Amino acid sequence: MNTAEFFQAYYDNAKVNCILIMDPEGMIIKVNKGFTNNFGYKNDEINGQHFSILFTDKDRQVEKPHHELKKVLASGQANDENFMVHQNGSVIWCTGESVLVPSGDEHYIVKDIMNLQTRKQMKLLLTDPEELIDTIFHSSDEIPLMILDGAMRIQKVNSAFKKLFDIQQDVVEHAKLSDLKHPFWDAQVLKNELRTLIVSKVPITNSFHTFLNNKGESIIISIKSKCVQNQGSAITKFYIMFEEVSDTSN
Repeated sequence: MNTAEFFQAYYDNAKVNCILIMDPEGMIIKVNKGFTNNFGYKNDEINGQHFSILFTDKDRQVEKPHHELKKVLASGQANDENFMVHQNGSVIWCTGESVLVPSGDEHYIVKDIMNLQTRKQMKLLLTDPEELIDTIFHSSDEIPLMILDGAMRIQKVNSAFKKLFDIQQDVVEHAKLSDLKHPFWDAQVLKNELRTLIVSKVPITNSFHTFLNNKGESIIISIKSKCVQNQGSAITKFYIMFEEVSDTSN
């Protein structure tokens, strides 16, 4: 099989998959018709521009394009799921994968993006909030998540949560926060914040905390929460999301 011809056919004919070819610095060299159809830009309008123009202001502030380039250059691959910006300024929810591709003495980055906007909107419209959040909880391996009950006992944590806090053992249902055996969860300020959440049911929107990881590095995380009451009952679940950030000014 001539793989060059195979890729060219895929590049030319793809309608759902939007393909960018970039240099290692993230400068766009070429885009396919699928990209133009989904994001508006034609080749002569976007070639020579940095791919960060496709990210929202918020994502540029936290240097998501930089981190994506850094990862793909270091490991050969990077994936993402976030909003990307259409030429007309609207935002589109997308999933994408960037791959480092050698060509002779040079390297290029091929970024393959799929527009999920219509599917995402329909799911949000038709799905019960608790079901939607549970689906995200079980499918996400990148966003650290924890579910607390009204007694501030742990119902579930996902694998990304265990990775963030370097937890090796299984976290059993109804465990106390202190059972996590991590100094982050011994902080009284954090415990008070979670107690207030459970009593008031007022979501945490953007709370920042710092801890040392197992390498002794200082990690800043943002905490957000969502309170969801089970349909037909008084039981409330508290979904807590953790996001590592570079600083607290964004």
